[in-house]
Amino acid sequence: MFVRGRNGLTVLALAVAACTAGSPTPPASVSVSIGAVASQSPISSSAVPTSTAAPSTSPSPSGPFRSVVYGYAVTSPAWTGTASTTAWDGTGDPGNGDGFVDTLIGPIPNTFAFGERTKATLNQFAAARRAASAKGHPCPGGQITTTKLNVGGVPALLDSGNCGVFVLTAYVVRAGRAYVFVMFDNPGTETADRAAFEGLLKAVSFEP
Repeated sequence: MFVRGRNGLTVLALAVAACTAGSPTPPASVSVSIGAVASQSPISSSAVPTSTAAPSTSPSPSGPFRSVVYGYAVTSPAWTGTASTTAWDGTGDPGNGDGFVDTLIGPIPNTFAFGERTKATLNQFAAARRAASAKGHPCPGGQITTTKLNVGGVPALLDSGNCGVFVLTAYVVRAGRAYVFVMFDNPGTETADRAAFEGLLKAVSFEP
């Protein structure tokens, strides 16, 4: 998955091996490849404001957030965002700068989502997305953990790993439609990011 970092980093995230079907009990860790990292030019120090006035704060999220294109909502006032008006065509490796992803704004940075119609099972869809990332953005030696959980009352898979950035990716398949939720952040933030991301997933609901 292709994701662009908030500090000018280009991040090529989560390319992992397929997860096999199993019981609802979370499986053991799975060692697989995840995406690589490449850097761009750093932000110039001249862009840093010199005013001594107190910095302005960003507006608080005012959810719930609803995705018209992908048919889900984040039913929490802690989240808002920008909904895509164009559906993903199922090709490539979507990232947070693409026009066909929903940008989600809340307690954690760099969070986005997208989806597509599918006839695949959850494991088949997740395996296909991991294979697409592995082909375009290999990261030899990167490790990831895959666990099972529920999102919107249906089974889901959650991948977490680190390849220069910490990345969480959730896969959901429901009623012939697949969904992908992604978050990435700097290493060292894993515990807080995981808790906030799982909080986001618990607030997801799907349209009939």
